[in-house]
Amino acid sequence: MADPAAPSASGPDPGALMDELERETTLLVRRAMRGLWLVERGADPAVDRHTYPLLAALAEDRPMRVGEVARRFHLNKSTASRHLRRLTDAGLVEAAPDPLDRRSSLLTASPAGRDRIATIRRARADRLREALAAWPESDRRDLARLLGRLNADLDHTAPPGPPAEGRAPS
Repeated sequence: MADPAAPSASGPDPGALMDELERETTLLVRRAMRGLWLVERGADPAVDRHTYPLLAALAEDRPMRVGEVARRFHLNKSTASRHLRRLTDAGLVEAAPDPLDRRSSLLTASPAGRDRIATIRRARADRLREALAAWPESDRRDLARLLGRLNADLDHTAPPGPPAEGRAPS
């Protein structure tokens, strides 16, 4: 296949480059969902591609209300509540009264939830380490930097409001 970023007689084709980036991003996401990010079989069934990002956020950030989790992941509140209830029922998320509003609860990852996140991350890092083993260190650093930049820019261009019911969080 011709390099879409290579200039033609009339100059580079930005449309072809964006088409190639879209194709490669789609392949990356498909492969990630199919294998790289699958939670190992036989593990806690409460943690899957829908609940993992929520648990990770609760492990990394300050405690949050359900509505805040829903907004952050562009989920409607009932979908976020359902996913968070699965994690809570499994002992991976804990709820405590919100000191600013006793009618609400603040959610955070439990010690078991933090352990589960660490286990999953180690398995994922091992898979990435294997896939990138032949890459020079500079290429791995560039990939990490550019993916971080892409994610930050995508966050700034995300559409407002919750998506359709049941959409998987990113």
